Amino acid sequence: MRKWQKSVYYLLVAVLLMNLLIPVSAAGADGTVTQNPAPAETTVTDSVYGGPGPKTVTNSVYGENQIKTNIITNVVLKDKDGNNIEDIRPDQGSRVQVNYEWKLPAGHGYKSGAAFVFSLPDKFKVDRMLTGDLTINDGGTIGAYEVTPEGQVTFTFNEGIEDEEIAGYFYVWREFEESKFNGGTKQEIIFHVGDDQIIIPIHFKSDNSSEMDKKGLADKGMNPGEITWTVDFNKGEKAIKKRRIQGYAACWSHGGHELD
Repeated sequence: MRKWQKSVYYLLVAVLLMNLLIPVSAAGADGTVTQNPAPAETTVTDSVYGGPGPKTVTNSVYGENQIKTNIITNVVLKDKDGNNIEDIRPDQGSRVQVNYEWKLPAGHGYKSGAAFVFSLPDKFKVDRMLTGDLTINDGGTIGAYEVTPEGQVTFTFNEGIEDEEIAGYFYVWREFEESKFNGGTKQEIIFHVGDDQIIIPIHFKSDNSSEMDKKGLADKGMNPGEITWTVDFNKGEKAIKKRRIQGYAACWSHGGHELD
């Protein structure tokens, strides 16, 4: 009797173990076996932001309080001495101050915590994370800004934003990424803000070390009767006024050639 009870006990234990180890399945009328699918995984992102879908983190965090219309009114680049980049010839690897002006009209409807997100052009090098106070034109603060190393900028406004017409400014220092410029010294920096864009032309300094090259082409190999000279000057593309080219060519032997 005890042997029989012990055998039943072991059998029950074996059945329980099999149920734990083998997934639940069912046989169909045609003899096929179907296995119940494992429950779908829920990620941390889905749990926080409300499930999978086309939502972005920015939309999920700010919702209706995200400012989606463009508030940027102007962009100016300046060098370390405060000169407008459009008025000078900067080096391709120089560091510049990127200045933004922005404005929100009265009755805009945004509340405390509203955020405006945009990105710097990719013509600048990756830098460190930056945070600070968001400043308005009268010198006060209206919130905070954050700039990621990759150049994404977020303005987060405080309660002072509510139903007021507000204008302010923001700037960040960035260094030009030389590898992003191709095709000569005249370039454009395009600032995309929403559906709008602001284009800033830049004329970089040339990196040519020689200011002038001169070469001659004879009309024949032996005893030439004529030599055509080609002079490539001002390779540094500097502004010139009333310059004189002098050389040993016969046509310049009487004082050189004056440029208009």
